[in-house]
Amino acid sequence: MDTPRLLITDDDRSLRQALSEAMSRCGLEIATAGDGAEAIRLFDAGDVHLVIADFHMPRASGLDVIRHVRSRNRITPCFLISAELTEAIRSEAERMSAYAIFDKPLRLSMLRESVIRSLSETYGWKAG
Repeated sequence: MDTPRLLITDDDRSLRQALSEAMSRCGLEIATAGDGAEAIRLFDAGDVHLVIADFHMPRASGLDVIRHVRSRNRITPCFLISAELTEAIRSEAERMSAYAIFDKPLRLSMLRESVIRSLSETYGWKAG
């Protein structure tokens, strides 16, 4: 694998930007979506190796995005992020085999480490 492509989905533009900057420093290609429907469209367009999706978004939730990814393949690591994680949301994400679930505010270093680990475990990719 050359450069993994990460899809960051959040309706908060400043958070999308911060995540994009942090992840691109790891050598990742970044695509962003401002809502769940756009994320689904970008995923279906191809070449997405990992998805980070916020739970609360317009047009489709983060769980809807993960559900869609899982209906297409079982390999792509999916991360759910939310400022309002409940046990029900966490359980549903785990049931759908989310690779990781993070509370907001995010600790970028922990998220970055988890993203790198998931890409290594899933695709054998090594951060450069």
